[in-house]
Amino acid sequence: MDSKPEKIGVKANKKLPMCPYGVKCYRKNPTHFEEYDHPNKKQTKTLSPLVPSSSKMTSKTSSDTTPFKNKRKIDETDSNSLKKFSKSDDDNSFMNQKETNQIDSKITEPKLSSVEFNNLIQKIFLVKMPNDFFQFWEFCKKISPNNPQNALVDSLGFKLVGPFDVLSGVVNEENANDDDKILAHWRFYYDPPEFQTFAVVEPDSLPSIKLEKCYHLGYFRDEPDDNQPVVVSNDPEKSCIISGVADNIFAAIYIELVKSKSMGNSNDRLDYLEEQLKSFAASFKIDIKAKDKLNKRKKKVNAPTFNKFGIVVEVVKDVGYRELPQSDKNLKSTLDKIASLDDDEERRKSKLMSDIHQTMNLINYANDEKDFGMALEFGIDLFCYGHPFFHRAAKHLLCQAYGLLNRNDFGRIINQHLDNRRQGYELSMVE
Repeated sequence: MDSKPEKIGVKANKKLPMCPYGVKCYRKNPTHFEEYDHPNKKQTKTLSPLVPSSSKMTSKTSSDTTPFKNKRKIDETDSNSLKKFSKSDDDNSFMNQKETNQIDSKITEPKLSSVEFNNLIQKIFLVKMPNDFFQFWEFCKKISPNNPQNALVDSLGFKLVGPFDVLSGVVNEENANDDDKILAHWRFYYDPPEFQTFAVVEPDSLPSIKLEKCYHLGYFRDEPDDNQPVVVSNDPEKSCIISGVADNIFAAIYIELVKSKSMGNSNDRLDYLEEQLKSFAASFKIDIKAKDKLNKRKKKVNAPTFNKFGIVVEVVKDVGYRELPQSDKNLKSTLDKIASLDDDEERRKSKLMSDIHQTMNLINYANDEKDFGMALEFGIDLFCYGHPFFHRAAKHLLCQAYGLLNRNDFGRIINQHLDNRRQGYELSMVE
């Protein structure tokens, strides 16, 4: 991609925000070049990306949510002397990526074992990954040796992100070491700490692929040290609802593949992906229709919460969880009335806040009697409601609940997410 489409219309005279991908931009959509400026390819400095934010939904300024700067140069090794390997010379795979995708492949990967990678991911994101995560990366390298993160773009429209950024070298200890902000990396508006995004829709995928822009897939684990998470999905532009998809990433991608075909998105690349997915899964005895873990979890859910996927806490002899004093419907109605007031001062003084304060007092009693699930449920509900006025209460409740439940790492995640909570799609916290 030696030339960029010319900027047209009135936008040509305006100073445009810099493209988040900088010199590594691989997009071809003309609209993208109307909305973002791009540095000359010869430019070597890393430029700050635009961070989408909404003044209506967050009180943070853009400077508070600026992603970390990747200080690493291409030929430089980090403090742990991680070795890197160069781009593969095999350009003859069936899933030959676009010319622009080859620019991304210049980001080289550290050579580590899956165990070493898992330890690194846990150090950066505070959770460990299941075996199917690493197996899927190997599968994607088979489909697209030069650019495994984009192996699904031309067939399904998905780009691998989040923990996969560690495998690719996009995220490393150097650019992740900045006051925990990396914990908000690819964290969509309604993703609770239990939700870890690993696949997002690539906006510039084939026009025939019909996917909502902010639809995303991720692992969901009820405890930070759970190494058998399930796969879920969410579209924050529609609602906070989290839907269970499958037991593993292969099964989830297979479901998305079948869904895509049912929407009339059939193409040669999709057929090839299906063939290779089935073959690879069979070789490693991976069940691509597995939903046993999802079904078992459903039976353990204490309360559905606003996101409908619910919370799970251990209850022993009726100790561990107690119900909120109001139904989800009544609670939402109260929150709606409070949020509809003109400003935060009015909201704080509203008599409606007495219901919220009463619930908070009941939660204190519940905590004293070890029914920690009540605080978790109310905190998740306030988080899912999404209005910034309730962020402070949500953070207090969730950090408290996660601490009492020995899920402290989730407390660190929610703390960073609410401090850097943003709407939209461009949610990477690194350049």
